[in-house]
Amino acid sequence: MLSILRRQAQSTLIQGLVLIIAIVFIFWGVGTNMTNKRNSIAVVNGEEISLQDFQRNYDRTVEQYRQQFGGALPPGLLEQLGIKRQVMLQMIRAELLRQGGEAMGIRLSKLATQEAIKNMDVFHENGHFSLQRYKDLLAQNRLSPSSYEKGLQRDMLADRVTNAVISFAVVPDTEFQVWLDFLGEEVRLDYAVFKPEDFVDQVQVNDGDLAPWYEQHKEEYRQEPKVKLKYLYFPVKAIEGEGAGNKSEAFKQASTAYEEIIRAGSIDKYENLGKEKVQVTDYFSRSQPPAGVVSDPSFLEKAFRLKKGELSSLVELKNGFAILYVADIQEAAVPELNEVRDRVVADYRKDRAADLARKAAEDFLRKATEKGQLPAGTGVKIQESGFFKRATLQGGTTPPLPVVREAFALPAREKLAKSPVEVGDSYYVFAVKERRQSDKPLDGQEQEKLREQLQASAQSRLLADWLAFVQQHAKIWTNEQFLQ
Repeated sequence: MLSILRRQAQSTLIQGLVLIIAIVFIFWGVGTNMTNKRNSIAVVNGEEISLQDFQRNYDRTVEQYRQQFGGALPPGLLEQLGIKRQVMLQMIRAELLRQGGEAMGIRLSKLATQEAIKNMDVFHENGHFSLQRYKDLLAQNRLSPSSYEKGLQRDMLADRVTNAVISFAVVPDTEFQVWLDFLGEEVRLDYAVFKPEDFVDQVQVNDGDLAPWYEQHKEEYRQEPKVKLKYLYFPVKAIEGEGAGNKSEAFKQASTAYEEIIRAGSIDKYENLGKEKVQVTDYFSRSQPPAGVVSDPSFLEKAFRLKKGELSSLVELKNGFAILYVADIQEAAVPELNEVRDRVVADYRKDRAADLARKAAEDFLRKATEKGQLPAGTGVKIQESGFFKRATLQGGTTPPLPVVREAFALPAREKLAKSPVEVGDSYYVFAVKERRQSDKPLDGQEQEKLREQLQASAQSRLLADWLAFVQQHAKIWTNEQFLQ
């Protein structure tokens, strides 16, 4: 029956039959018990989806996400993504497919389910199905053979229903030809480029404009916190000996020094005892530490965690140990304009040059619109491109890919875009010089790939529309309290 329907899928009769099947399915099960049962996550046309089945699907989905994130899920991710509701909706749709299969007369025997299980490699030993391995693996996953086979039979039936529905999807030859023409179109452009660096020399800088601009952008100049440290360093390389004993000696010296600092009352008093020389840094930020031991990641981590006047415990570094004392901290702050004036002036000129480039591009496009083509004799360099084919567009084109895509997006009779195309910090104005169909159409393999893509898209749309229509009219109750 289904093979006959597939062969006649384009006829009005078959389209009517599809609608009838949907209507039969919608009302199938009406009048059955819709009681909100405590052990159900949902009830679909009287058929319950149990909490136990839901939990298995939920656990499997969570495990998939966990593997994607390397074994540990970010806090709150599952709640943000609404995984519980997603799993529930997937199970509801699967149940709709199963019920739809029964309404359409699609059946799946227990024998077919058993054959599918026998063909699964996971249950094989020495190349053959092992009943004991089958039972052991199910037991490890807290599944009984009957519950597993029931779930598998439901999934296989859903697959059959899906295949039955999407078999009605057809891509007409006329639509296929439209796509061939679409992908075979070529364009050739005239274009002009307006770059900010070409306008920098035109930017005049005065305090009346610079100060308000800095006020608007001052957060971009906020400086990082800085610390000033006193520290002792006990390098491994300075200790006689080699291997583990060498590091052990360095640790012993650092521990002795730490105890003496505590007894002395401060790192300064310790230095006055004539012990190791205490090193002192100037103010530095985390992103720009002094060279040497201070740049060790462990040293920096500890330095910026301590408070002013706080002494660290022993800090293990890559090649030794350190003791840190925070002498002072400069909190993050926005500097005065005169402290960063040179940097602000450079940024201001770039910003204003970008405005001038955009304005010049807009003025040029306005003139082009009046003439219907890019105007010559304006001092702006006009460049020509070769032909671009929509089906083979890739990065690295000249002009850049966004410009070419904008050209293809224009209606066939239009040559100019409504506004310049911004690419990075530059602006492009183009005119379509010529449109044509390529004399090198897609080859046989490319056409076959296109037909497969169109067929898959048509099938996906048909299945989604069918499910949405059926779900809209089905009798569905969901356990919202459980999802909260």
